[in-house]
Amino acid sequence: MRQARHFMTINPHCFQAMDTVHRVTEGFVKNHLTCAPVVDQYGKLMGMISEVGLIKIFALDKMLFGNVNTLSERETFLDGVDSVLLSDGADVVVKCLLKSKLHRVVVIDNSDRVQGIISPKDVLRRLQGEQTQASLENRAQLDASHSKILNKVGSGASVDEALDYYKQLYENAPYMIHSVDAFGKIMGCNQKMHEVLGYSSGQLVGKSIEDIYTKTFHSDIRDSLEILMNEGTQLQVLSEMITSEGKIMHVEVQSSVFNDAKGKPVGTISITRVLEEDFSDMLSKEIEEMLGSPTE
Repeated sequence: MRQARHFMTINPHCFQAMDTVHRVTEGFVKNHLTCAPVVDQYGKLMGMISEVGLIKIFALDKMLFGNVNTLSERETFLDGVDSVLLSDGADVVVKCLLKSKLHRVVVIDNSDRVQGIISPKDVLRRLQGEQTQASLENRAQLDASHSKILNKVGSGASVDEALDYYKQLYENAPYMIHSVDAFGKIMGCNQKMHEVLGYSSGQLVGKSIEDIYTKTFHSDIRDSLEILMNEGTQLQVLSEMITSEGKIMHVEVQSSVFNDAKGKPVGTISITRVLEEDFSDMLSKEIEEMLGSPTE
């Protein structure tokens, strides 16, 4: 049974009640946040601080000619938060998301300490495409790609030689495929991806992954890269890519890490397919199927 622990983004950005408003504002800007959990000194959930909440704090301070130092001095401006336990089922998670005005659900343990956070995108990443034939085929292709790269690296070849082998093997593949290093620099990219994204052959190599994803997903793809490099597991995500002309495409990306001859992770291999529906339509269908009735 799918549980909240299977959907959540672990270690979400949290603020302490004693954090200054200035520090919170910097955190929002730096991390492209729209809201974040606020916890006490023991890590227990107190509420959520949102962009609107910050604006209200600044507005009040201006009217009162004051300047509060910490969130705890403006606790009334924290939003109520919908929370679920790690073991709560998918139906509970989705129902909480539907009623949450911030469209976020915080995952807590039995001691009310924050363990993760769930957004509609997190649900989509887990639910969408896992049982579709296209996803199964993509996963099989990714497994084959991964095995061949590992064999090449394991045989004593350098990383550069392995990537060259990969490029030659998959250059004319009918699906989009690319690899990035541990820092998010595109090291290899097949012709199909150049064509779909509107670039001339070779133009994508050397670019940053931020160059091919919409700004909304920059934080997400960096988090995904970090998870891949640290945990070494396969990862399937839904995201948005952007063409050279600025057109946005909804995509499903399946990625796997590959290691050098010493077993050190050095980059990732990804297979990407363009989705025909946008995320809101897909989420609506998933919710209807999960709850067994149409949503309003």
